Amino acid sequence: MLNKQRKMKEINEINIEKKKEESLSVFIIRHGETDENKTNPNRGLTENGKKQVEESIKKIVEDIDSVDLPNVEFHLRDSGTERTKEQVVLEYKLLLKLGVTKDKIILTDNILKRIGEPETGNRPGISKRLVGIQGLDNNPEFRKKLGSKDYQKKVEANGAIDAWTKTPKKDLPQGVESQEELEKRYINNKEKLSNILRKKWKIPEGKRIIVIANSHESMASLAATKEFGIPINEVTGAQGMKMSWNDQNWETKPFGEDIEKKVEEKGEN
Repeated sequence: MLNKQRKMKEINEINIEKKKEESLSVFIIRHGETDENKTNPNRGLTENGKKQVEESIKKIVEDIDSVDLPNVEFHLRDSGTERTKEQVVLEYKLLLKLGVTKDKIILTDNILKRIGEPETGNRPGISKRLVGIQGLDNNPEFRKKLGSKDYQKKVEANGAIDAWTKTPKKDLPQGVESQEELEKRYINNKEKLSNILRKKWKIPEGKRIIVIANSHESMASLAATKEFGIPINEVTGAQGMKMSWNDQNWETKPFGEDIEKKVEEKGEN
């Protein structure tokens, strides 16, 4: 009996510690699959892309203890593109179906307007967008070139994003961000958020915040490459990584069945 009580106490202490560590979680996820015409900046999600988003949202919610769910606040963020805005609206509807109340879902004004809800002005929490390769949507011809099998073969790339990383900086169109510049922006944004959390923003005890940052393929892929050392083209639709704040630093893990498998395979090699 005594051993059982001791064991229960240990489990409770572990659960309490885990909740403290996960008072803030940020999911950086790629948008779901989109239409094949990558030169169209306003392309939307395919049916398969919507299914990918549904699977990811279910996974996030299922990992939360049902008793704790009422204390979790979800911040949904788009990257400014039509596809990620569509994804945020879909995530909003899915969260409601999964039992999250409307007051626990924090949206930006552009999304509130889109779903016919009153705008609220500045909302609390994290509002930073994770924008993909800057300038790419304004250069449809270059985007088309990156998607060309002939060009990918020429630069020995596996996919459009890989082709972008292997394009010499001098050959990038004016205004299109380089890999080095995107990587620097990712690191700076992460450090800015870390400093805010260390110095200014304290999450009340018992409350948990989950930020779902829907991103362009380039940002989600680069972040995963930076954190896990996998090839830049390995992040599939609506997958990416989970960053948990532990009071001073981030604990980063892959998020999604495909990327989790890729990271595991890399660790075995």
